[in-house]
Formats: sequence, C-alpha cells, structure tokens
Amino acid sequence: MKLALILTTCLTLGLVELAARGGPPSPGTAPATAPAPGAAAWVLVDSNNREVRNPAEQDIRTAVMALDNEKLDFVFLRADEGHMLQVDWDKKDSLRFTYQDGDEQHQYQSKHAYPAATAVKLLLAYRSGAKDWKKMVDWEPR
Repeated sequence: MKLALILTTCLTLGLVELAARGGPPSPGTAPATAPAPGAAAWVLVDSNNREVRNPAEQDIRTAVMALDNEKLDFVFLRADEGHMLQVDWDKKDSLRFTYQDGDEQHQYQSKHAYPAATAVKLLLAYRSGAKDWKKMVDWEPR
C-alpha cells in the first residue's frame, strides 16, 4: 500500500514538474539514462558558463576538443539536477570523468584518465541513454 502511494506521489510530482517546464522534450531528444520525472532537456555546460540545450553531437565534440586543448577546465552534460556526467581536464589528452546518479551521495569518478576520443564516446552514449555507457570506463565512489 505504501509503495503504491509513493509511486502515485512520484508520478504526480513528475507530471506537475513536466507541466511547469512547458511539456515533454521535443521529438528526437534522447532520454536520460536515469532521468528524474519531468526531465525536459539535456544541457551541456562548460567552465565558461556556456549552456547548450539539447546539444548535437558536434556541440559535444567541440566542447571536448576545447577541453583537451586547455581552453576549458570542465564540461558536463545533465539531464536534470540529479543526473549528470562531467569531464575534467587533467592534462593534454588525459581527461577524467565524474557522474552523479540522483544526488550528491551517489557520485562516482573514473579510476583513470582517458583520451578525448573516449570522452566524446562516453558523453554521446550517456546522452543517447545507452544501457552500457558506465562500462566504457572504470569507476569508483567519489
């Protein structure tokens, strides 16, 4: 009984948030890997506070290349406030990843640094909702 009440409350809150955001995502927008109810759009944010809503593949590639060329310190892709994947500059062709899965108590970081090509593949897989994106690198709790 309690579970049914919790699920009903979550669904109601999700619909209220969805209405507050102006409706569902536009057609063609990839779903989040584990979106909170009502996630309206992907947002790519960089260390210069530039935001790109529903970034295309080229937006992601450009941001990662700027990161790898030391023009940015980080970029992150978020589905909502609780779900994001961040890429941080470590050194030339050496990037590190952090993802959050729901809240700050569920943050994970990559065990190793990876090249820019891996960062692009990882961000694209995350954005597309690929089930196995987490298997692309080794993770540990943050």
